[in-house]
Amino acid sequence: MAQIGNIFSPAMPKYGNQEEAFEKLVEYMKNSLEKGQNEKQVITLLVKSGWTRRDIDRAIRKARLSAKK
Repeated sequence: MAQIGNIFSPAMPKYGNQEEAFEKLVEYMKNSLEKGQNEKQVITLLVKSGWTRRDIDRAIRKARLSAKK
C-alpha cells in the first residue's frame, strides 16, 4: 500500500494538544476525500499511525460536513 500524503501521529509533539491534533486530522481527511483518495486506505494508514478508529470516524464526519458548505 502506498503512503498517501503526510500521515502524522496524534502523539506528535508539534501539535500542542489533542484538540489541535484532531483539527489537523479533520483537515487531512477533508483533503484526502477531496483528492479522491481511497478512504479505506487512508483509514488503515491513520490507524497504523496511532489514531483511534473513533477519532478517525469523527474526523470523517466533520470533514464531510465542512466539504458540503
